[in-house]
Amino acid sequence: MFKIIWILFSCITLSSTTLAHTNATLNELAIQFIEAKNARQQPSSSANDVDHYLSLLADNFIDEHVKHNFTYSDKKTLRADMLNKLKDKIIHSKIKINHLTVGKNVVFIKLTAPIADVHEHPNKKQIKY
Repeated sequence: MFKIIWILFSCITLSSTTLAHTNATLNELAIQFIEAKNARQQPSSSANDVDHYLSLLADNFIDEHVKHNFTYSDKKTLRADMLNKLKDKIIHSKIKINHLTVGKNVVFIKLTAPIADVHEHPNKKQIKY
């Protein structure tokens, strides 16, 4: 009887430790992702920042921009557009994590992403969103 209880207790302890580690790892990955997302859209951003951000995306991903009605699903197109966006003059960009919810192998991130930039278009209009 003593051995069975010990084994059961050991299994519960190991499961809890593994789950806590997984949640901590997912939380850290979410923070790294937001830091990389923020780093790719700064006045001093480079192609390396874009590549680091893309390295954190799964091979099978969807990046949907509801406000502007378009979606990316391949890294090559997303990278080209991000590199083109580096031509814009970034005035202000700072992503803030409002809330993280960690689930089983998933993290939901509620964030605020204010940005002000001048697009590399003929009218050089400043846009805030």
